[in-house]
Amino acid sequence: MIKKTQLAIFAAIIMTCGITTCGTSYGQNFTQLTPSSLGLGQNESAINQVFDIGDQFGHDASDIRLQVTNGHTANGSDFWTVSETQSATFSILSSIPIEAYVQHGENLGSSDFQNGSASVDGLIANLGEDFTLISALDSDYQQTVNGNDYSVSYIGPDTGVLERNAAPFRWVSDQPVTGFDVYTNNSLDLNNNYAIGFRTAASSVPEPSATAILALASSLILLRRRRS
Repeated sequence: MIKKTQLAIFAAIIMTCGITTCGTSYGQNFTQLTPSSLGLGQNESAINQVFDIGDQFGHDASDIRLQVTNGHTANGSDFWTVSETQSATFSILSSIPIEAYVQHGENLGSSDFQNGSASVDGLIANLGEDFTLISALDSDYQQTVNGNDYSVSYIGPDTGVLERNAAPFRWVSDQPVTGFDVYTNNSLDLNNNYAIGFRTAASSVPEPSATAILALASSLILLRRRRS
């Protein structure tokens, strides 16, 4: 039989997951749009094109379109990439509500840029469209939200080696979006890789609130007491 203490611990674990990193998987059935999924190869630059992507979400292909402005693909992997002089813009052209995520890799910059606020990865959302960072950050990193500008910066000492957070930096939109810019300010070369993904708003499953979880735990404990 499950004991009261076990139920309390179980509730605490679930509540913690909902607040921190476990939310990266719960209910978030995003489809990652890699360059190859759009018919692009590696090491391509200055991509300015509109792609029909509706069929990747169970719709007619032309129902959802993705406009890429100044996009770049990584060399040696199936990711997008960016430098501090080559930010990229992704725009959603659709009457179907679309939610999104942007995920920079856990490496922030290079050994030449591990000097505090000079090392930043981020995105700029369209006005009125909010994102939330759902990744846990090590103590040498901090997030900043400045209006519609979302970023993570390295604030630790200059170690002379490439710094790495324990997890990639992942932002998820709080509502349907129409687009965003992806940027970095710490890499002169196109070697700052990132991923993007989307889902139709109808396919999303909201995470349970902490209040709901605690209420469920309390109900289970009360039921246990009545059976005892």
